Amino acid sequence: MRRRIHARRPALPLLARTSRAVLTLALFGRVVAGQEARLLVDDPELSAVLADVYAGVDKARLALEIPGLSIAIVAGQEVLMAEGCGSADLETAAPATAETVYRVGSVTKLFTALMLMQLRDAGKLDLDDPIQKHLPEFRIRSRFPDARPATFRQVAAHYSGLPREPPLATEYLPGLEYPPIEEQLASLDRVEMITPAMSEFSYSNLGYNVMGAALARVANEPYVDWVEEKILGPLGMADSGFEPDEHMRHRVATGYGAKNAAGVREPFAWQEFGVASGMLCSTAPDLARFLMLFFRAGPAGGAQVLGSSSLREMTVPVAVSVEPGELWRTGSAIGWTVGAFDGEQLCYKLGGTGGFSSVVVMNFQRRTGVVVLTNALTDPFSIAHDALSKTTAAVERARERARAADSRRAAEALPRYAGRYTLADASAEKTLTFRSFDVSVADGRLVMTIPELLSGSVVYVRDTPLDAFAPGVFRMAGGSFYGNFFAFAPDAAGVMELSWRGYRFTRSR
Repeated sequence: MRRRIHARRPALPLLARTSRAVLTLALFGRVVAGQEARLLVDDPELSAVLADVYAGVDKARLALEIPGLSIAIVAGQEVLMAEGCGSADLETAAPATAETVYRVGSVTKLFTALMLMQLRDAGKLDLDDPIQKHLPEFRIRSRFPDARPATFRQVAAHYSGLPREPPLATEYLPGLEYPPIEEQLASLDRVEMITPAMSEFSYSNLGYNVMGAALARVANEPYVDWVEEKILGPLGMADSGFEPDEHMRHRVATGYGAKNAAGVREPFAWQEFGVASGMLCSTAPDLARFLMLFFRAGPAGGAQVLGSSSLREMTVPVAVSVEPGELWRTGSAIGWTVGAFDGEQLCYKLGGTGGFSSVVVMNFQRRTGVVVLTNALTDPFSIAHDALSKTTAAVERARERARAADSRRAAEALPRYAGRYTLADASAEKTLTFRSFDVSVADGRLVMTIPELLSGSVVYVRDTPLDAFAPGVFRMAGGSFYGNFFAFAPDAAGVMELSWRGYRFTRSR
């Protein structure tokens, strides 16, 4: 049995079917230092929408004859819902709950992609490195005279041209023992690239298995150990792993296939697949923690297992569809599939393996996401998409109400910043071509004017709005210094000061 890392798992709120929702909202409607201000709000409309979403999910489950389903919905850094419905096991009638463990299949590939980005950021590889550079035994023939070796970026986006599976017995007869990566690599002398790299989408489990081996070589650490120690552990995903341990085993759902001739769903036997392409087990709350990583900001460290700039990079398409009727509607990013839905970009990843189907979907720009896990071979995307669409709309309305309330409260505090601020270092006046700012309040906003300028100055700041960015910090919304930050704070004597570009201005009246 593979080694498991048990992480301290932070508590997640579970939404009872008609209980209240909890939502993170941004102060002033902005992201403060890359993080949403934690403002927990009881929002009746959002609670009602979430209750309706849950009812719709259970209705869809029954219509699709899915035995059991678990769902989690997140907004920012809050879990709005973590619930289950139906049966985790038809024979024992064990209910599916938020804590039910499922095989998530190809959702595993998101964690392989995350490992790729971690090693890239550590300077161990480049996304455009040929995989063969780090795994010399990876060789495959090509009939395309100008074809170049597959790179990490191409494999991560399924645009490498590699075959879907290695040419071994498991490709023809599922259920056989899955071959180790060494056998997969050795078998490649019997197959060829199916397309030139970057010419068309070509889904490849083989590619991710090869990439997992290359990443382990680069990291000088087994793939499973790296993912458990450097991703699952820091994220608090204690109910996730590549082989269920004693802590998880009693909660693992039974996977089911389609109904047989007698109308009975038969359970699937547990099958091995490529570890880096599809062997992860997890729960809806644990995958919610994974999604919330993408809605945080800041450099890598601790629970922020990848810096926010690299997380954003993972959502940018490497290539987009060029098929007639689908032109530019969908694309492939690093680990994610991306698509345009009702004017919004969604990132999603489907997984299906041995009686289980899963999907994670997120609206990166709106900071909302949904996890749907099932113990049947089905397509859960429509369930997740409907839940995400309804929830995102309600979350945006709740955020707008919170922004309005914040704006009212912020406006009440604005007069404390009003006054004339004079340059503390008079010798800097010639460089700046002015020596003071006048700050006042107009229509519920701070506005700034430079009352006097030296002759010939090209500076223009007159009744220019300052938009709140963080407590005591404002951003100029026009004029010569558009986008500049202005920070207000009292000095040791309690006199309000303004700092800008390293210059200090003291309030004189």
